Amino acid sequence: MSYYLQYLVTPADSEGRYIQPETLHAVVTLEHSVICGEKFYATVTLPKTVSEWVGTCMRRVKINETVYAQLRDVILRLMVYYNLGIEATDPHIPEMQTGEGLLDIVTLGNLCLFLSALENFAALNYPKANSTLPKARRAYLDLIYQLCKNYSLVLLSNEESTYSYEELFHHSLGSHDIAKFAKSSAVYFACSLIMSARKAAGWR
Repeated sequence: MSYYLQYLVTPADSEGRYIQPETLHAVVTLEHSVICGEKFYATVTLPKTVSEWVGTCMRRVKINETVYAQLRDVILRLMVYYNLGIEATDPHIPEMQTGEGLLDIVTLGNLCLFLSALENFAALNYPKANSTLPKARRAYLDLIYQLCKNYSLVLLSNEESTYSYEELFHHSLGSHDIAKFAKSSAVYFACSLIMSARKAAGWR
């Protein structure tokens, strides 16, 4: 059995402190950022991170200086963490009531859903699947269910800068079911993977 000590360090008392390389740690900032090990991962770049991960798996070209085992663990833990804060005002969790925040969650969720297929395709020597991946998938599906139950996706035109509640409720473009949107996104993601796999055959 392994043991570890947990410390909380604030910026005020962090000067002059050092940690050993690869020490498990996380740093959360006002810019929605997470640091793990020696590598820096910004959650505001989730779509780019997902895109780079897919490209790496398809082309089998590793991103420079990226520790994939750590990044994989961070991605899965972020999904579980976001699910815990759906109703919270935590500034480090994407605002799921906005279009940008919802897209971040769906993007990350798609990667969690198809992560095992990507890893099998890439053979990048990832650790064996553990309980974190099923937890992340369940967290994403539960998150979409909660969002679908409490919110609707409304597409607005650019003609008006603001809308009242009544105007939004009766908007001519209508509202869309978030679960259907997430499902359509997953189908599109899967189709993109198939097309990328076909293209990747010519890269090798």
